[in-house]
This record gives sequence, structure tokens and C-alpha cells, in this order.
Amino acid sequence: LDLLHVTQGPKSSNGYEQSAEEARLRQWLQKQRLEIRHGRMSPGKCAALEQIGVTLSSHSKEWQQRFEDLCCYKQHHGHTGVALPDDAKMFRWTITQRTRCRRGMLDPHRLAMLSRLGFIWSRNE
Repeated sequence: LDLLHVTQGPKSSNGYEQSAEEARLRQWLQKQRLEIRHGRMSPGKCAALEQIGVTLSSHSKEWQQRFEDLCCYKQHHGHTGVALPDDAKMFRWTITQRTRCRRGMLDPHRLAMLSRLGFIWSRNE
């Protein structure tokens, strides 16, 4: 099956019609993405799906880029406590990660990545 067409919906821009099997796969992918969003998918299952080329979040690449930016920030500053004047976009992203973690909505895989980096989970740290 062509995952690009499956993830685009019942009809892609080129008019491609999905079979019943492709529609079931699209529904399954949507369910997996909901599990990720609500923090119910194990890091192992997440990794296995990503390994076979399944994009679990439309925001995966953006999140990964922000994480890499944070790694560079830490390398330059020696910590992950981004200050607003340093980088407003990164500052807001770090607040979002803390909020999602506090609400139990941060993907466990992302939580582990941030923790290994030495992410400052509380502004009081």
C-alpha cells in the first residue's frame, strides 16, 4: 500500500480512490496518532512504527527540529533553561513541553529524550 495516499484521506489531490483496506489502514493510523497524543503508546511501539516509516505526528519533524535546536542551545549555554530574551520561539516551545508533561500529555518517547538531555522541568531548578 502507498502510505502517502492512505494518510491523505479518501481521495488525494490527484483523485486516487482508496480501497476498503486502505481506508481501514488510514483509520488505524489515526487511532495510533491519538494514542501518541494522549500518551498511551509505549516508546517501544512508537519506535517500531517509526522504524518502518510510519509518521505518527504531523508535528514530528517540527518537534525534532526544536529538540535539535534545544541541544544546540544547551551546548552553547550549558543548560536547557531558555530565557525569553535569548530565543522567544524556543522559550515558548520549552513552556509547551513542561505544560504537556505536567498534564500527562507529553509523548513518553519525547519525555525520555528531553530528560536524557537534562531538560529543566521546573523553572525553579
